[in-house]
Amino acid sequence: MIKIIIAASRLPGMIRWDYSQHLLNVHEEKMLAAPADFLANLASYVQNHVVDAAYGARGETGIPPTEVDSVSETYHPSLEAVSFLTAHPYYLSVIQPDEHLFANPDPESDGDDGRARAGRNAPARRSKGDALHRHP
Repeated sequence: MIKIIIAASRLPGMIRWDYSQHLLNVHEEKMLAAPADFLANLASYVQNHVVDAAYGARGETGIPPTEVDSVSETYHPSLEAVSFLTAHPYYLSVIQPDEHLFANPDPESDGDDGRARAGRNAPARRSKGDALHRHP
């Protein structure tokens, strides 16, 4: 089993709540709607969302705010499966373009505009009978 970990941050000017909502409600739905040959090469998809409240108010804890807004995990049966997915027409035409609507391709830029509302730390929802499985 191959595990890919994707640490991502939001676009500059986007608040964490909006980022999390897009990842959870839009991006995930696109993943779940993928064709069967795509899903057959994706054993599991897990979203981990950063929650602002976990770090306390700014300056309150002495812990600097995190620059990561989510960490997603994908599990694949092989490296060939990873290559298959990243070259798949569905990934190239649906998943990848959606990533550009909420995820910051330039991790050096500051996506935190100081107005972040608490996001939610929720595992990805699953539809009955869907091929994705939750990992502990």
